[in-house]
Amino acid sequence: MAALSSIYGKYDCANASTYAYNEKGERIFVGENGIIRRWIDGSNIKLWIDENTFRDQMEANQAYDATDQAAARWTRIGSQVDAPVHFWMVSPPEKAKVVMRFSPNPEKPTWIASTLLPREGEIPLWIYPRFFTYGAAGQAGILAHEMGHIMGLRHEFLEPALSPKFQVGPINPTSVMSDTLPYTIQETDRALLKVFYEMHSSPSEDFKFEIIPIDV
Repeated sequence: MAALSSIYGKYDCANASTYAYNEKGERIFVGENGIIRRWIDGSNIKLWIDENTFRDQMEANQAYDATDQAAARWTRIGSQVDAPVHFWMVSPPEKAKVVMRFSPNPEKPTWIASTLLPREGEIPLWIYPRFFTYGAAGQAGILAHEMGHIMGLRHEFLEPALSPKFQVGPINPTSVMSDTLPYTIQETDRALLKVFYEMHSSPSEDFKFEIIPIDV
């Protein structure tokens, strides 16, 4: 889940983390409650936007545009498509793995979006009113951060005392999974996502590793 404390300030998410890293010591975080989960490499994550939940068609259209831009930011390196998983927008009756809906009443008024890590069943992607205080680029950045969670990535910034994790290499404060706005996907984010999806066993005895098929 994600909350906003200022337009260009800290993005406060309620997720914990462990992480995967590359040979340079750059890192991303993965794992939850002693389990590291990811999708099968090459999966297509089908996403449906329930536009009837939005306050008007203009906001629904903004959600469509931001989703398309966020997915493109993760999957495209120059003119090449190079990512271990892909997001595809679909419409009923085709079944979606991720369903985006608008809610006017977040648990905290500062939240702007929230979602879950890989798991069985439908994954909700909630959009809250403050999402629409951003321009197009800001909205796409926020959804890129939330898509990172859906692909299995956690935050860059939680302290070990707050969440079980292990560390190799330095902090990457510019990661899209950091808490600093505005968000921009770094080349290291894309590269380390591929490292994560090349993992087939747990990097720590403290964590079980699960590869989850897309069940749609």
